[in-house]
Amino acid sequence: MQFQKYFFAALLLGTCWVACTPHKKLQKPAPEPVAPVRPRVEPVIEKDPLVPFNRDLFNKLLGNQIDIKKVQFYIDQELVLNRYMENGKLEVTNGIIKFVNGKNVNEIVIPANTPCVAEYVEGDAIRVSFDKTGSTFRFQNSRTVSPEFFSFTGVNWRDGTCEVDYEGARYRVSCGTCSAVSDAKLMVKQSVVDNNENKSRRIMGNRVGGGF
Repeated sequence: MQFQKYFFAALLLGTCWVACTPHKKLQKPAPEPVAPVRPRVEPVIEKDPLVPFNRDLFNKLLGNQIDIKKVQFYIDQELVLNRYMENGKLEVTNGIIKFVNGKNVNEIVIPANTPCVAEYVEGDAIRVSFDKTGSTFRFQNSRTVSPEFFSFTGVNWRDGTCEVDYEGARYRVSCGTCSAVSDAKLMVKQSVVDNNENKSRRIMGNRVGGGF
């Protein structure tokens, strides 16, 4: 009997301890980070890309009696024109005569893909203009200079640069995007090539009286 009293007392105390003990809240697992959905960027495809203007295309234009002045040309490299002008003058400072030497640099930049217009054909070259100043630049296609394309040309070549006349003054031209200015060449849009190629057709022949 005494044992039963102790047993029920221990059972009661154990129940109270369990009921009174604060329970820790179960923490829910943190959700896994969801990677942001980035919109798919489709590559930009040039619908009418630029292609080099070569002798074969030039001959096709002539054969189809297309005026070369109506073709929109572009240049594929950046041209940088520099003109150095001496600036010497006398100055008197504290009674001392001084000769001040200096140089002024006049720079003109023609970016790559700048449009230009053919002004006239000069032998195996085309003279093009980039503005309304009346100045032209010579792009030549020949076996010795540029056997495949119409490339930039000038005079007094040195270290990949040459000299040209622009607006009545002499400038030295360098290439801002290539090693030599002779690498710069004329370009046209692909549609010009396609339009001329589409004019080619094949004649199958003519037979007498529908014979075989």
